[in-house]
Amino acid sequence: MHTSPFIFARCGVRVSPRPLTLALALALGSTPLAGLAATISVFTGNDAGGATDCTLRQAIVSMNTSSVSGTGCVNSGGAFGTGDAINFAPPDFPQFQTRTITLADAGTSTLSISDASLAITAGDYAGVTIERPAGASNAFGIVYDSAPAGGSLTLANISMSNGKVNAATCSGKAGGGAICMVHADLTLANSTLSGNFASYGGGAIFSRSGNVTVTHSTLSSNTATFGGAIYASNNTLAVTDSTLGGNGSGAYHSYGGGIFSQSAAVTLTGSTLSGNTAGYAGAIWSWSGNITLVNSTLSGNFANAEGNNPEILNSGGIFASSGSVALTNSTVSGNAAPSHSGGISSPNPILVINSIIAGNTAPSGDIEASLDPGSMNNIIGGDPKLGALANNGGPTSTMLPLVNSPAIEAGSDAACPATDQRTVKRPQGAHCDIGAVEVLIANPNRLFTNWSSGINFSGPLYTGGGDCSGSCFGIGDNFSNGERWLVTDISVYMVLVNGYTGGNWRYALFTEAGAQVVAPTDAFGIALTDLGPFIGYGGYFEVYKGVISGLNIDLLPGNYQLRFTNTQVQSVYPAFGVSTSPQSVSPGFFQLTGSGAVESLLSTDVTQRDEEWAFDLSGSVLSIFKNGFEGP
Repeated sequence: MHTSPFIFARCGVRVSPRPLTLALALALGSTPLAGLAATISVFTGNDAGGATDCTLRQAIVSMNTSSVSGTGCVNSGGAFGTGDAINFAPPDFPQFQTRTITLADAGTSTLSISDASLAITAGDYAGVTIERPAGASNAFGIVYDSAPAGGSLTLANISMSNGKVNAATCSGKAGGGAICMVHADLTLANSTLSGNFASYGGGAIFSRSGNVTVTHSTLSSNTATFGGAIYASNNTLAVTDSTLGGNGSGAYHSYGGGIFSQSAAVTLTGSTLSGNTAGYAGAIWSWSGNITLVNSTLSGNFANAEGNNPEILNSGGIFASSGSVALTNSTVSGNAAPSHSGGISSPNPILVINSIIAGNTAPSGDIEASLDPGSMNNIIGGDPKLGALANNGGPTSTMLPLVNSPAIEAGSDAACPATDQRTVKRPQGAHCDIGAVEVLIANPNRLFTNWSSGINFSGPLYTGGGDCSGSCFGIGDNFSNGERWLVTDISVYMVLVNGYTGGNWRYALFTEAGAQVVAPTDAFGIALTDLGPFIGYGGYFEVYKGVISGLNIDLLPGNYQLRFTNTQVQSVYPAFGVSTSPQSVSPGFFQLTGSGAVESLLSTDVTQRDEEWAFDLSGSVLSIFKNGFEGP
């Protein structure tokens, strides 16, 4: 019998620390440990705190001053200033629950950080939101970081909302409704910044000179005149697997609904900017900096400033006043402007490879720039035949090419990245697709092969025809899915003598540990389609297919067992019809018929073995029984 390489830990045993051990732990909690970063766990959910509390504000002050004096905070790590860390702990921050810290309604309520190296991290399933109160009468941003150049602030699993900055408190500018970075670098991971406002720049993030890295995050509904979501200056901005949506300002003289960059290098990878608005450049305005897009999508962004001032170009997507613009396997479509171009405007040549700049609306069309001589394999102008911006799998919304799209298999294989915006493997077909999304090659059936005789499923798993203890045939196949599957149907393939007309079926689905996912379910009256003859394995057989449809089984990645019974049929091959998100490989399936137990493994194994049975995944009747399996 196949067993997966799982590691099991003993659990359910409660261990009580001895008094001496507990005393030592408490003592060490207030003594920095050599070689470790200073670490403080916030356990009080209020803003202000007393001598026995440890609020986020108290923890930050403790890191700034290298002292926990006057608070209930404990440094359970090493010396202050060596990569300090703040996390969150019970009782106010329990596991698997999101919590909100509401800052006091006061003009001085911004969380001020001067620690040169600080990480504030909430749990993966216990995010923390920091907010300015709804209806607050005082304007203030959420975080102000004044650490020196070369310093860093990392925020993970943190949300910030309703910050508001009207005064020039961020390096002489009214910037950073959520986060103001004066000199240090910022890393934002798995976080959300929404509904923040700055009257000058960076409704969510204002960075004067440090590097900004945004990964797996969402910045939405933030407002500012320069950079509705992000204002980046003089260094680098890297946005990866993230969404900037619905940011910007409707003001005529506003610039960069999503991003405003000044002498900064901007790189978008696997990210989407959508629904952002500004007077000039709905998505990105770049002033003397470079812009690079890889596997990214710009759609639904709008620049509303009218007029054709030759000194100020405009674009619904990207405007670059100087510097370079380079796109690789990216999609710029569905953006609009009442002047100049709908997609990209630049006075300099732009480098475009395997990308779509089409379907935008503006007087000058999709692009107002010349192409760099290295540009190739693009769709510029015309109808790219894309679906609407939607959840097509992956961390961000994308525009999926329709079945008749000219983007399909028209890219340069040498230039396309290894995966698309959703991390789907490229190419799926003979060549990679143009744009941010690689269309999956149809492969609807995940097949489980088996020899089903001799399986005893007594108990609840029986068919409408009775108990399966001896009156019917069944399978019990283990399989693994490395990606999320939405099971829409179960196709049943049978290798039988000619003329077979049906049977009674029952199926059930369990986790590897035996937890029931789908209760035993009867399926009656399945119509069978004759797929044709198969001659081999010592006889003449006919192959039939039936479908149990209308299912909606959401399977997270994991290890499962499908149990399937029939009152009359022995050679049964069930297969899942699935819609995967994404489907990165076409798996092969193999069965060792000589094994003592019925077993089916999901694999891309191509090792030659005796008497492996496989069914062609396209549904055609090919080599059901064969010596060796060459893989998909």
